[in-house]
Amino acid sequence: MDGADADGASGGSAGAGTPAPDTSGSSDAPNLRGKVNVGGKGDQSDYDIDDIKARYEKGALKVEIDSIQPRGGPTYGDTRVTIRAAGLALLTDAYPDPKCKFGSNSRIVDAIYIKCTTKPSTFYAKDAVRGADKQDVNDTCVQCEASPKTDTVEIVPLTVSLTGKFDDSTSSHPYRYYHPAQVNDLYPRYGPKDGDTVVEVWGKHFIDFGDDFRCNFGTHSSKARFINAELLWCRAPASTVVGRPMPFSVSLNR
Repeated sequence: MDGADADGASGGSAGAGTPAPDTSGSSDAPNLRGKVNVGGKGDQSDYDIDDIKARYEKGALKVEIDSIQPRGGPTYGDTRVTIRAAGLALLTDAYPDPKCKFGSNSRIVDAIYIKCTTKPSTFYAKDAVRGADKQDVNDTCVQCEASPKTDTVEIVPLTVSLTGKFDDSTSSHPYRYYHPAQVNDLYPRYGPKDGDTVVEVWGKHFIDFGDDFRCNFGTHSSKARFINAELLWCRAPASTVVGRPMPFSVSLNR
């Protein structure tokens, strides 16, 4: 069984000496289409998109993957994966159609650029340090639209290509395909509405993915504690549902 029932218990001012904008004309800003800013803070140097492409394709500009979220997904696919990588913000206009590859050329999917979250959703030591050090430059992420399905439980290199040809990929990150977690039984099946009840769960295919390893009690969740591939425990969260069952499940990637 895939799940079980558990009883529910802006606006700034211009600085001194800054001329007021001229709003009398039909356009209040210069047309910068075809140019992107590649300087740091305070550096307003603009380069044509052709220059950006030339520098990227010669290796002067690189995209290095810092982390991915989630780090894995079920073998049936359809998992959206967000890639955090330094250098993306400089290249989005030049390369508007990125691609993701999950191992082989037969597993290439479309991707889009999105605004990164303020910090990674999970805090493994390595990812937390990288996210903190590079938060300013990681304002743009790549989102792989849906992981392809596979018949095999495996770990594959996940790469991103801005050109779509993958001749520009300079780094990768391991992505794990796994069998979906299966819940067979849990104890106890009820507890007080204030939560904090320790619940033991028996099943199959449990994998410790740190903060991504969750027990889901209806619309609320709590961190699952891994014992082995067939046993875990977690604490029930507080609930406003009282006197009737709520769905319970285990997820490996939130």
